[in-house]
Amino acid sequence: MFFLVFIIFISACVERNKNDILIPPAAPVALQKDNITLTFAGDLMAHKSNTKIKDLSLIYKDVKEIFEEADLSFVNLETPIYEEKGYKGYPRFSIKKEYADAAQQAGLNVFSLANNHTNDQGEKGVEETYKYFAERKKDNIFSAGIRAKKEDGLSYSLIETGGWKILFAAVTEFSNTVDESKRVDIISSTPKGRRKFKETIIKLREDNPCDVFVLSMHTYEPEYDLEVKESRKTYFKELNKAGIDIVWGAHPHVFQGWDQTADKMAIYSLGNLISAQRFKLNYDNPGENKQYTGDSALLQIKLKKSKDGGVKIVNIFPYLITTHIDEDRNFVIRRLTSEFADEQNKKTMKYYLKRIELMNKRI
Repeated sequence: MFFLVFIIFISACVERNKNDILIPPAAPVALQKDNITLTFAGDLMAHKSNTKIKDLSLIYKDVKEIFEEADLSFVNLETPIYEEKGYKGYPRFSIKKEYADAAQQAGLNVFSLANNHTNDQGEKGVEETYKYFAERKKDNIFSAGIRAKKEDGLSYSLIETGGWKILFAAVTEFSNTVDESKRVDIISSTPKGRRKFKETIIKLREDNPCDVFVLSMHTYEPEYDLEVKESRKTYFKELNKAGIDIVWGAHPHVFQGWDQTADKMAIYSLGNLISAQRFKLNYDNPGENKQYTGDSALLQIKLKKSKDGGVKIVNIFPYLITTHIDEDRNFVIRRLTSEFADEQNKKTMKYYLKRIELMNKRI
């Protein structure tokens, strides 16, 4: 009874003219930006030596600022997330959620999930990885490469930021194990399979109008090969023509560079963001092939909308990085600069200065 009287009293206190127009509060206006910055990293590996570190944030301490200053920062997560299984190294990887959490806390927010290790822990690993990223979407963490259901088409994320629409998809041309789940975005590398895939991406872009279409392509190519086959260059250009603005390749685990036009990019491989593939520095031969698995680049790309509605590449900046083993045997990412080299003992300084010279020749 008291509640009813209270409502009547409040209603009587508010007198509204019949001619009053109720104006709803204005919806928040999204910030419109002429420019957008995308940063691309290489392979986020999970060898045993990478996951032993007590404070996971130390891995990214020296490069966190680079990721955070970008509108979107992309990385290839080359392991399933399977909390129950815990940490497992090569050849069948598994990580805990905390390992992926640390990458996100460092500013990485777009994850490619399609690669030859996605299925390392079978159907359960695929499901747990999918669920993890589905839950993180509310925090503006995006992903592609695993479908919700096996009968679904190619998975993708349509990301809106600063008035831009970024369409992101991720595929792999092979898997180390049979994908019983049928949910990983695996495509055929045969000529027929590639023709069919180009038809798929043309349709995907038609159905999802966007400013920029980014595709993560995990290729069926040799590992540790520093040179790019002409056949792959040709295929990536065909993907550009089919509507992919940035083709972002992976799998070689070494830096292979990129090609560009005014509005398209073909990134062949950025190498490893973090790994333990270079477990030991080769002081006698810094140019030995496997030493390249320890160095990489973060590729910062600035895009601008033109007056005709198109998008142009206005700047590309590569940050050289290295997987450094510190005095506590922690594998961490460091910027590969002369200042960093100067911090080391004489022998290690000489090694890193040579690595800088060799990597600069490949940029």
